[in-house]
Amino acid sequence: MGAGILLGCDVHPFYVETVLHHHEAWDGSGYPSGLHGEEIPLSARILAVTDVYDALTSQRPYRVALSDDAAREHLLQRASINYDPTVVVAFLHLLEIFPNFKLPQLVCALPKINLPG
Repeated sequence: MGAGILLGCDVHPFYVETVLHHHEAWDGSGYPSGLHGEEIPLSARILAVTDVYDALTSQRPYRVALSDDAAREHLLQRASINYDPTVVVAFLHLLEIFPNFKLPQLVCALPKINLPG
């Protein structure tokens, strides 16, 4: 879905490929193409790890956010199954170096549209 949206935008194909494959799993059980291991583009492997960490540690209407420790444990347990283990280790190392790093909630925004009336 996300890659399809990007196809209609003026973005580099690299970004489309990254978004398209970030739900592939290291063991080949992911989607949409069933890629496994290093068949998955590195950018998609990185996005997969960061995306799931963000999803797990963010409050959702249907569940509370997991703690940082619980999210880290999930990544470690699923490394070599869902995620590239090298990417997981590198990401966890970065969290150690930058423990309080947070992305702004609004990284990109659509322009404000003034509707008549």
